[in-house]
Amino acid sequence: MARGTVEERAAAVRQHGSLARAGLWLLVAIAVLTGLVIGGLTWGPNLMRQQIAAKVGESVGREVSIGRIEVSPFSGRIVITDLVLMRPPAPKPTLVAKRLTVDVSPLAYLKGRVVVRN
Repeated sequence: MARGTVEERAAAVRQHGSLARAGLWLLVAIAVLTGLVIGGLTWGPNLMRQQIAAKVGESVGREVSIGRIEVSPFSGRIVITDLVLMRPPAPKPTLVAKRLTVDVSPLAYLKGRVVVRN
């Protein structure tokens, strides 16, 4: 006993194949988007360190130089290396930090608050 005609079975196979392709494309899109978000959170601040230094310098009234910024989005750790604060006419820096580590709460940040843990 046949369950359906050949045409009906062929249509079912085509429909199943297109659903599988759509699911595969959805998984690929999610993987790419996740990679972009994680990449942006981790490498973005380091790529924008000059703009970040300019904004921080503007807010504190000093020239700021940042060597490198490392961000761990899931642990909430921000590490800034080679941080230098200068007041322009003075020959010596106001502050020199070889390594500055800040721990923030990622969950609080998602709620719109910044909570520094360390």
